[in-house]
Amino acid sequence: MIYLLKSGRIGIVDTGHNCVCNVHQRWMDTGFLEGLEFYKSIKVAVAYEIVAQTLIAEELMFKMYSDISGENMYEDDNRFQTVIFPIVRRTITAYPNAHKYVPEIIGMAKVEYGTQLCMALYSNDESAIEHFYNNILPKWSEWHKDRKYSYKELKENTYRKYLNRINIGRSSEDAQSFEGFIPVDYEAEFCAYVASKIENMLREKYKEYEEIY
Repeated sequence: MIYLLKSGRIGIVDTGHNCVCNVHQRWMDTGFLEGLEFYKSIKVAVAYEIVAQTLIAEELMFKMYSDISGENMYEDDNRFQTVIFPIVRRTITAYPNAHKYVPEIIGMAKVEYGTQLCMALYSNDESAIEHFYNNILPKWSEWHKDRKYSYKELKENTYRKYLNRINIGRSSEDAQSFEGFIPVDYEAEFCAYVASKIENMLREKYKEYEEIY
């Protein structure tokens, strides 16, 4: 994603008659719209372009500020640049009209990304990952709400399968240790959680507006 943002292929201000078509084609070429229905893919493409323009503008501003002050007041956080796109895709796929509120989605995602929970997850704090998996995911995801096993049980079962797959014993030096083994793709889970939260907040905020128009 970092390479794509710096490639000059996206985030282009386009005011031509075929603006939406051009934006859609650009993002189709990246593969980021794969699996989406045509109608939704257009909305997601437009949203992606706004996100790209915003991130590129922010990076230029940060660099300019650093040059003027001689200090790097803003450290690049490439992870946010990576997670914001799946968050936007999930939000707009579930709530197509959310393409009109992309700046708000970015702002809401930044708030969630700045939470202690998020920072703990991305620091591989297993206690935070376990708390997220056992106590937070079941509150918003029907699938997690109905599952019958805990994080501890998932870890034990997944680690056992991992050892069987690589066909070595648990004591082998080549095997990843049980203690350091994380069985959850918490980045994907976190993106889904944030997208669902943002979707619900936007639906509630613009409920009356959507009903009128």
